[in-house]
Formats: sequence, structure tokens, C-alpha cells
Amino acid sequence: MRLTPEAIQTITQAAQARWGDGACVRLFGSRLDDAAKGGDIDLHIIVPAKLDNPLWESAQFAAYLQRQLEGRKVDVRLLEFGQEQTSIDRVALAVGVLISTHATQSLVERTQALL
Repeated sequence: MRLTPEAIQTITQAAQARWGDGACVRLFGSRLDDAAKGGDIDLHIIVPAKLDNPLWESAQFAAYLQRQLEGRKVDVRLLEFGQEQTSIDRVALAVGVLISTHATQSLVERTQALL
């Protein structure tokens, strides 16, 4: 996984501050390949509550992280718990690596049950 411990901490702390301890953050995409070079940071975040405007929140969060991570491009897919999954959700849930350290165990277990 090509993400520094500092970047992981920045991402997980920002997700926790924005959506609370229940946010499940996964890294997926090219950053999982240690042999690859470059690439953006693809994040899949399951949030424990309904969002008023998930696309707007996703864009705001990605922009915030890009500033915090020295301009590195960040793509964020938000999935409200219980929301119908798209193909990108299924891929991220199947191959993504859980990087959030604050997600509650019950939410992680319920997320695994979605697979």
C-alpha cells in the first residue's frame, strides 16, 4: 500500500472529525499496488448516517484532503450505510483496505456482511 502513515492519519482524522467514529474509510485503486508509480488516492467511505448532499460532501472532503496532502489528487466515494451499492462500491468493499482506526467494530462487521 503506497500511503504514508502520516497520510493515513490525516485522512482518518479528517473523516472522524467530519462524520464521527462510525466512518469506515477504505483505500482502493492503484495505491494498493506497491509496484506502481504515482496515481491518485481513491477513498471509499461508509458514513453511518444519511447525508443531505453526498456529492457535495464528497467534493468538499476531497478538496480538503488535497490541500492537506500537498496537492495529491484525491477521489472520494461516500456510501451512506444502507444505501444501495453501485459497482464501484462493490469493488472498493471487495478489494479495498480498511485504513480507518476509529470505525466502530459493529459498523465494520455490518459492512463485511454487505459483501
